[in-house]
Amino acid sequence: DRAALRIACDLLTEALREGERLADDIRAETRAAGVSEITLKRARSNLGILWRREGFGKGAIYFWSLSESSRNGFHPNHTGSLIQDGLAF
Repeated sequence: DRAALRIACDLLTEALREGERLADDIRAETRAAGVSEITLKRARSNLGILWRREGFGKGAIYFWSLSESSRNGFHPNHTGSLIQDGLAF
């Protein structure tokens, strides 16, 4: 569903606007907003979300951040923004 993907993209963009964050925190926030895991995965791919890992195995911690193009408000696969369209939630 394109609307769900747009919402997920907007949530990710807003959540990561200030910089890198723990992936688990972002997952919890998007889940609470009703975004499914598969839609979140599509949104991450769509926006080109960057990730890095600290540690290995069960103790590994993952961080996500916006790519340079997403930080500047553009990504070729992201078709608009609900926030920019005045439909902020």
